Amino acid sequence: MGFISKSFVALCGTVMLAVVLSVHALGQQSGLRQIELTEDMIKRFITAQQELKGRAKEIESANADEAKLTALLNTVAKKAGFASFEEFDVVAANVTLIIAGIDPETGAYTDPKEAIRVEVKEIKVDKTLSEDERKKLLAELEEALKSTPDVKHPDNIQLVQKLAKDIEVILE
Repeated sequence: MGFISKSFVALCGTVMLAVVLSVHALGQQSGLRQIELTEDMIKRFITAQQELKGRAKEIESANADEAKLTALLNTVAKKAGFASFEEFDVVAANVTLIIAGIDPETGAYTDPKEAIRVEVKEIKVDKTLSEDERKKLLAELEEALKSTPDVKHPDNIQLVQKLAKDIEVILE
């Protein structure tokens, strides 16, 4: 693994490990590789996240030594049953894609693109915003809308909803 995402290491430091963006080991960003999740994958993801959360300081201190960091991340992933940290990272990105659309109080799923569209409509009619603020927010949301992928495996939604409470616990 020749490249560890700086955002991953920063998130480790703040213990929000599930918001890992999928990156390839060689630093090539090819977007999110969506896979069909299984309940077992999600449970192993939760196990690995708990381990990473408990080792956040160790991960943060290993950031200066990429080989040490890579070894540590691979060890945690393998302990949870993944072939490598890369495999864990793909599962994490797929879980994150879905969990981002789940209301923590109701458990209902809203497509992230639809949520962005609703927010755009609200901003367009919000009288409390200056024109500059409105333009800036709308530009940011339009960019977010373009970069937010469609869910290619709708069955993932039900699986993540089923385990959403356990996932949320590891994100606290």
